[in-house]
Amino acid sequence: MIQLGLAAQLIQVSGKVTDAETGAPLPGARVYFENSTIGSSSNLTGDFFISIASEKEETLVVSYI
Repeated sequence: MIQLGLAAQLIQVSGKVTDAETGAPLPGARVYFENSTIGSSSNLTGDFFISIASEKEETLVVSYI
């Protein structure tokens, strides 16, 4: 008997968090996948990299104070 299951695929996202008005980078912005504990912060130039193993589509959330 052979059982086939869904294998989680690795979702990798990278980008730059910037101010919508000025285009300036936003260091320290919180970037995370919704409904998970997996997240990261943008670096001094606003860049971030984040990955998650998932079997479904994920929503990326960015917050900055």
